[in-house]
Amino acid sequence: MRMLKVKSRSIAIIAATLLPLACASAAQAQSYPSRDIHVVVGYVAGTGPDLYARYAAELIRQGSGGKTVVVDNKVGAMSNIAAGQVARAKPDGYTVFVTGGSTFTTNPFLFKEVPFKLSDFTPVTSLQRGGLVFITKPESGIKSLKELVAFLKQKDGKAKFGYVNPLAFGAAEYLKQRSGTKATPIAYKGAPDALMGLSGGEVDFMVSDPTPIMGSRDKYNVLAVTTEERVDAMPDVPAMKESGYDNFDLSGWWAVWMPAGAPDDVVAKVADWVEEGLKKPEAKEFFYRGGFQPWVGVRGEKLKQFAEKEYKKWGEIIKLTNIEPQ
Repeated sequence: MRMLKVKSRSIAIIAATLLPLACASAAQAQSYPSRDIHVVVGYVAGTGPDLYARYAAELIRQGSGGKTVVVDNKVGAMSNIAAGQVARAKPDGYTVFVTGGSTFTTNPFLFKEVPFKLSDFTPVTSLQRGGLVFITKPESGIKSLKELVAFLKQKDGKAKFGYVNPLAFGAAEYLKQRSGTKATPIAYKGAPDALMGLSGGEVDFMVSDPTPIMGSRDKYNVLAVTTEERVDAMPDVPAMKESGYDNFDLSGWWAVWMPAGAPDDVVAKVADWVEEGLKKPEAKEFFYRGGFQPWVGVRGEKLKQFAEKEYKKWGEIIKLTNIEPQ
């Protein structure tokens, strides 16, 4: 009987300790948000990446009943600066990070040092997915990936390609490695500059996310999309497998994150808001205009595991291509 009394007393003490914490957590979730939410993005305002972050911010605003959501553009080092700031932010649910997968999967290999690691973040939910595209100008006469490879072999190392983000750079280098060709990379600050470089003859081809060209497809030859199968947003563009390259699935993807330690109830609430918005027809219409599609329901631990798998895949690709970190 005495042992039962001791156990009962211990349980009562534990319950008395945990109950206020549970109540506080529930109260926090119910009152969230009680002030402005800041959505951080690591790219210039008005660019495709910025538009995706603002779309996610709008879904959060709508889900919260119209609370104020502020988009903060923390530009620099391919989103490393933004990621570093979010990693150090207070994990109270009021700092949200919307970024492409390259932040976690390629940046650690492309830079000698990054001011964060994946464990510094709480995975919230997925946002969108799609492939990169290989592009030439019509005057080049290059209308397929096979013709591009033949052109690169003919140029024997004198060709050039343009890119903006690390995924595009990695995709071009991987094609070079797989096809046994050479081409000099030319980095551009933004897609408009890169497209001008392509049109002006500074580079022979370009690898990019499809967003910058979706409104002017007739001005470019879109040779292939870096996925195993064709994508719904660009059904006329061949995938890598049918272009002669198996196991060349270098999809781009975006997701929503918070600093590590963010409250579970708040994380779940924001994930629900984003997912509910992505299921609406207008979300598909929005992302299709950019050549992407909504990516719904990969949240929490599943999103973290997906990011870890992508990190491993890109590490192997970058090792194959001998890319030197900056």
